Amino acid sequence: MPWSAFLRGPGLEVVVGARLWVLRLLLGLPAGVDVGLQGLVETVANGLELDLDEWLPRALAAAFLDPLVALGVADIRPPPPHPGASLRLGPRAATVIGSALVAAGEEVSLTSTPVN
Repeated sequence: MPWSAFLRGPGLEVVVGARLWVLRLLLGLPAGVDVGLQGLVETVANGLELDLDEWLPRALAAAFLDPLVALGVADIRPPPPHPGASLRLGPRAATVIGSALVAAGEEVSLTSTPVN
């Protein structure tokens, strides 16, 4: 199902086109460390030259973060229904994110991913 079926936003096409860049960004995050969601959203906005609009945090959560939580390899704190403030990747998150990159035809070395 295309992302546009459930996400809306002025820069959605840019995020869809840069999904591999976002996955590589997530792959570079260390496991077991709280990462501020606001900083993550700002990094994506700056990296993709997008305005920091209110749709972007929802789009990143729905397209990238919520699936990691659903697979049990990440936690968003505080948990829903409260707005998330931080992301903590588990030790298997790199395998899941790396697998998504490989499925998209990218080469990934999981031995070089950060592990705590």
